[in-house]
Amino acid sequence: MIVRLLRFVLVVILMLNICLIQSQGSALPLNKLNKRDQKIGQWKVFYDNSSQLRYVGQFDKDVPVGDFIYYYPTGDLSAKMEYVNDSISYVIHYHDNGNVMGSGKFLYKQKDSTWKVYNRQGQLILKSFYEVGIANGLQQVFYPTDRSEGPSVVMEKYYMVNGLIDGKWQQFFKDGSIKAKGIYSEGSKSGEFVYFLEDGTIDTRGSYINNLKHGKWYYYAGENNNSSEINYIDGEPIEEDDLNNSDEE
Repeated sequence: MIVRLLRFVLVVILMLNICLIQSQGSALPLNKLNKRDQKIGQWKVFYDNSSQLRYVGQFDKDVPVGDFIYYYPTGDLSAKMEYVNDSISYVIHYHDNGNVMGSGKFLYKQKDSTWKVYNRQGQLILKSFYEVGIANGLQQVFYPTDRSEGPSVVMEKYYMVNGLIDGKWQQFFKDGSIKAKGIYSEGSKSGEFVYFLEDGTIDTRGSYINNLKHGKWYYYAGENNNSSEINYIDGEPIEEDDLNNSDEE
């Protein structure tokens, strides 16, 4: 009887050891390097001299794959990234209060396509378009509004070419009416700009050359048919006597 009992105990111990070995074999080791010192498998990385997790994710020969989660030193969620392949990834950044800070796509580790930026209250404040790290196309700035107030209202919109404002530029009042308009050329104000009051009347208009006021500027103060005039040369106001003297010379 005792022999049988001992045999039973030994069998149980053997089975437990086999299960333990199998479970250990199925658990992937963390923070592993291959023979070429490349990151492989799942990694959990902590802040220096801290038990606070900085990020967790999966690597294949140093290349991030799948979903990565990032944390602030406080432990709050910082970002979620999805690595589609070694070229394309998508990210959502978070404020430390949990609201979305921004989102967009990376192409070859550079911003690409549409990017959105939100303030700490979770309100959309900027929508930009990129082509492999360079701002190109329509850019929009929004008035901060709660979702309960309806769709976001554009405060400013303009176009960028190779990272510089180029083409039509506009600003708007919160009711959507025009506040200002003009033209940029390679990052500089060039040509006529017009500024409006909220009732739609012109407040000021004049021209720029390379960001400097040039020529006659008209100041209406809300009266469309009555304005004061100031002449500018390279951004400096010129008195009429100075103009007459330069003409005589």
